[in-house]
Amino acid sequence: MNNVPIFEHTDTGFKKPEKTHVLSDTDYSAALSTFVFACVDILVTTNEGIMLVKRKLKPGAGNLWFIGGRMAFGESVKEATARIFARETRLFVGPEKFKLVTIALTRWGDREQEPQNAGAHQVVFCHHVHLDQNMLCLMHFDQKEYESEGQVFIPNSAWAEKLTGSQLHPYVRNVILMVAK
Repeated sequence: MNNVPIFEHTDTGFKKPEKTHVLSDTDYSAALSTFVFACVDILVTTNEGIMLVKRKLKPGAGNLWFIGGRMAFGESVKEATARIFARETRLFVGPEKFKLVTIALTRWGDREQEPQNAGAHQVVFCHHVHLDQNMLCLMHFDQKEYESEGQVFIPNSAWAEKLTGSQLHPYVRNVILMVAK
């Protein structure tokens, strides 16, 4: 696995907001069409295999994917990763458990917000976390974002088959290969 260094600088005058501002749908849509957003993805592995989830929302609806979400203003990469993992799974894992695998640039042709065909552009800090197999049973996913039966566990013996077929998005496949090295 790559050892990707991240340098984070916080100016002495920066104050982390107590509460983040929520944009109106119109303003959020305009922001999506103007800025590149920072996101985190998290690949979950156990000694027995990997866990992916099936997305309901665009971009990537219908695809097997990692747990993930957007960073909030003022968060460090580690803080965002731990927060998003807890929000998406209802499990708390300390920030030190997440290992950065790669930093990816994704450009999508669609998005959930109007106009949906305007796409989305993201910088993604993709992490890996290794958990005990029993912890997978404790995970609960947001059914607005993920298919109710969308949690997919791929045993180690089936990785090669899944990775060589066209069943996985190239980004997902490449991250798994990086972690498997």
